[in-house]
Amino acid sequence: MFIMLDYLIKISKKNKAVFELAQQLALPGEHAANVVAGARPFLISVLATLTKRPFVVVGANDERAKELSEDINNFSDAFFLPRAGESESPETRSLRLQALSATRRNSIITLGAVTLKDKFPLPSKLAKPLNIKTSQQLKMNTLAKKLVDLGYEREYQVEMPGDFSIRGNICDIFPVFAKNPLRLDFFGDELDSMRYFDHLDQRSIKTVSSYKVMPCSVDGSDVGLFDYLSPDTLFVFEDYSLLHSTLKDEEIAIPKDYSSLDLTTLTKKSRLNMLDFEELPFKAGEFENIAKFLKEKQEHGYLVVLNIKEDGKRARLKEMIDSWHLVNEEMRPNLALIKPLILLTAEQSNSSFVSPNQKIAFVSDKDIFVRQLAQLPKNLRSGNLRISNFEDLKEGDFVVHINHGIARYEGLTSRTIDGITRDYIRLVYAANDKLFVPVTEMDRISRYIGASDKEPRVSRLDSKQWALTKKRVKRSVRTQTRNRPSETICRTLKKQRF
Repeated sequence: MFIMLDYLIKISKKNKAVFELAQQLALPGEHAANVVAGARPFLISVLATLTKRPFVVVGANDERAKELSEDINNFSDAFFLPRAGESESPETRSLRLQALSATRRNSIITLGAVTLKDKFPLPSKLAKPLNIKTSQQLKMNTLAKKLVDLGYEREYQVEMPGDFSIRGNICDIFPVFAKNPLRLDFFGDELDSMRYFDHLDQRSIKTVSSYKVMPCSVDGSDVGLFDYLSPDTLFVFEDYSLLHSTLKDEEIAIPKDYSSLDLTTLTKKSRLNMLDFEELPFKAGEFENIAKFLKEKQEHGYLVVLNIKEDGKRARLKEMIDSWHLVNEEMRPNLALIKPLILLTAEQSNSSFVSPNQKIAFVSDKDIFVRQLAQLPKNLRSGNLRISNFEDLKEGDFVVHINHGIARYEGLTSRTIDGITRDYIRLVYAANDKLFVPVTEMDRISRYIGASDKEPRVSRLDSKQWALTKKRVKRSVRTQTRNRPSETICRTLKKQRF
C-alpha cells in the first residue's frame, strides 16, 4: 500500500501535532507522545519518512514486534529482527540477516526488548553475496557448493527462504530476502535464463538477468546490535513504562548517545505531545454501528481505509457498503485518492484508528468481522483435539500452540492494556517463559495427545525446535504423497484380471 504513503505524508504535514513532533525528534534526548496503540504503526512510518533517519522500534516481545512490523509494512518498509534461539530455523536466520542488512539504510527495524542483548556476526561478514547473471559460465556442482557455503539447505523442493534444489539442468533458489524463489535454467554450464516463480503452483512471475544471492547464515557472535546502528538511529519504545522492568531484569541499557521516543497511552492529559488519534467506536460484528460510522465519516469528508485480506470477506463487505449507498473503491494502481472515499484493500493489518485532524481512518478486518473458529476434519473431531471450551482443561494440562509448540496450560487471566481489559490464556514454556494468548485466538491451541502416558517436553519460545518438528511433518506428508500414487497403482493392478 506504499501508493498511499506520499498522500499520507502530505496530509500529515498539515497535522500540527505530528509535524511538530517530527521537528522535535531532530533534537537529541528523550521524547514522548500520547497515542493510542492502533495508530502507532502509522505514526512510526510517517515520522521515519519525515525525519529521514533509521528507527529501531522496541516491543514487549517477539510476537508484538512481528505484529508491529506487519502493520508498519502497510505504509513503508519495516524489518522484523527475531530473537536468537538455541538454534535457528532458516526462516529466523533469514529475518535476522535481512534486518541486519537493513540497518545500513534509513530503515525501520522492529524487535522484542530482549533481542537488544543478542550477539551478532561482524558487519563485514554480511557483504559477501553470490553474483549470478544470465550467460554466465557456472558448473552446477560449483553453484551447489557456493549455496551451501552461504548457509542454504538442499531440499527436494524449495518451500521457504534458505532452500535450494537441483533437478537436471534446473536449480531453484529461495533467496533470504525474496518473496518468491528463483529458477535458474542451464544449458550445459551456461546460465541460459533466470526467473521468479510461485513455489506453490510453479507458475513463472517475471524474468531477471542478474541477482545477488545474500548469505542465509553467517557464523559468529562477535558484536552487539549497537555496532550495526548509526549514531542518528532513533529508538522508539512502545510504552516504556511496560518495557522498563524487562530492560532492567535483562540488564539492557540504551547508550545515552541515542535519542528515543516513548509512545504511550495516558488516561488524562499531560505535558506530552497530545496526538489526535482515536480508537474505533464499534466492535467486530456490530454492522449497524459500522454502517453508522462509515456514513458519518463519508459525510464529513474522510478517507476510510478498510484492510480486508480475504477476498470473500472483502467482496461481502463491498456488497454491504454498496447497499448503504456509500462511495467506495478497491485499491488499484494510479487510483486518485479524493475524499470522501471508502477504500478497500487486500492488506493484512492488526491495527485500527481514526484521526479527526487528518480526516482519515484505518480499519482492520478483525475489527469488522467476528473471528470464526477453524473447523477440524471429521476424522479428527472425535479425538477432541481442538479446545472448544475451557471447562475441558484444568491447570497443568499440556496443550499445543500452532506457532509456538507444546506448553503447559496455567489457566485464564485478565490483563489491561491501553485501558482495555481482555481475557488471556496463560501458557508456560521451557525456562518458565510465559505466553498470553487472547481468548479470541483459542483456535490456535489444541489439546496435546501423545503416543504414551509420558509427559511431553515443553517447547522453548523463539527456538528452532518447534519449527523443525513442523518441517519434518511436512516432509513426511510430502514423501507419503509422492509414494502414494505408485502404491495405489500397484493395488489396482493386483485387482485386475488379465
